[in-house]
Amino acid sequence: MGDGVREGVIALLRESLQVEPGDDGSQDLSERGITSFQSVVLLMALEERFGITVPDDVLMLENFLTVDRIVTLVESLRDAPGLESPRAQG
Repeated sequence: MGDGVREGVIALLRESLQVEPGDDGSQDLSERGITSFQSVVLLMALEERFGITVPDDVLMLENFLTVDRIVTLVESLRDAPGLESPRAQG
């Protein structure tokens, strides 16, 4: 898993949401105190920071439960051809 993406996700959680993700990337973020509102804020921050657009078909709770799953999602969207965010293109 890309360290830069992982570091970016952890920084967003800490700085933007004041959520401490813990030492293990597999810890459930809802158990760390993330709320549903914070999940929406996180989604928008991920799109902005990484220049991605998260399509509706992957907007499932299981994709956002842990740092590991978020990193996997971001990396898959960054690597997918034709799924770049319009913000990243222009």
